[in-house]
Amino acid sequence: MGSATFFEIVLDHHKILKQLSGAAPEVWAGFFAGLKKIHRLNAMADLVADKGLNWEPIEGRRFPGTNEQLYCFRITRGWRAVCRMQTGPVIVIDFVVHHDGAY
Repeated sequence: MGSATFFEIVLDHHKILKQLSGAAPEVWAGFFAGLKKIHRLNAMADLVADKGLNWEPIEGRRFPGTNEQLYCFRITRGWRAVCRMQTGPVIVIDFVVHHDGAY
């Protein structure tokens, strides 16, 4: 039997596909590699410590209507996924953006 997944990832695939349309192949590959890596992690401490994902809170930014803290993780050198944490633990990926637009 395989190991249990610690994190559940929720995203609107139509919205993410639209945001990634026109992105270079390495951006797509980086996004899917990041999702796979998150699924392999066993604890929140692993997520925070992973140097490749560079998981970090976006200081001073909250999700509208819920006031949940926004976080981001690295897709490629120039792209980030912006998300929030919910009980579960569940990572809700709200959008992907070129790095300059993430902040």
